[in-house]
Amino acid sequence: MDYKKYIVERAALDHKINLTVYILVILLIAIIILMFWACLKTSLVRNAILLYGKMAVLPLCAVLFGVCLLAPVQFENLRVELRNTQQKEWFTEKKQTIVNLETDKSSKVKGTFFLGSGNISSDNEKFYVFAVKSQQGVQLKQTDEQFKDIKFSDIYIQEKAVEKPYYLLEKRRYKDKRVAKILNESIFIELEKERLTFVVPPNTIKSNFGI
Repeated sequence: MDYKKYIVERAALDHKINLTVYILVILLIAIIILMFWACLKTSLVRNAILLYGKMAVLPLCAVLFGVCLLAPVQFENLRVELRNTQQKEWFTEKKQTIVNLETDKSSKVKGTFFLGSGNISSDNEKFYVFAVKSQQGVQLKQTDEQFKDIKFSDIYIQEKAVEKPYYLLEKRRYKDKRVAKILNESIFIELEKERLTFVVPPNTIKSNFGI
């Protein structure tokens, strides 16, 4: 289902529900007026009209209640069908250069440093360490602190011929923004999937290194 088909089907469903509600309300009003009029007539006519009127009012009220109750479910089913047929793609939320930390000869750590990895011993949670520039100077960041909602398994490293290494924070969203707006109004809010990609120069990744 595409956006245009959704709009057409939603309009048709909205018209159908409104028409049903109007008809039921008019019938209820007509029966109530008829019952009120019957009270002014002879006892035989009055009793017959009041009896059949009471018998008709309850089912009509039940149907009206059911229509109003099921309407949100029917609209939500349309949104679910739209969601299941729409494509998503990755959008760049943020791009930031990471710093190359060069170490001097006296340092215990040799070479250059773009990324490091480690883990917290208490729960064995893994993370990456990277450096970025700020107004006060260079800062070391940890992925588990800077990007708390991103799992370690959703963090990637790519080697490319780039002038400066950087990271990309991406979110997976619906390609059609009109669809995204409709689905954001849904009863069930869908969380956006995130991923983090570090792009570094070739031969940056080493098979053996210490932190």
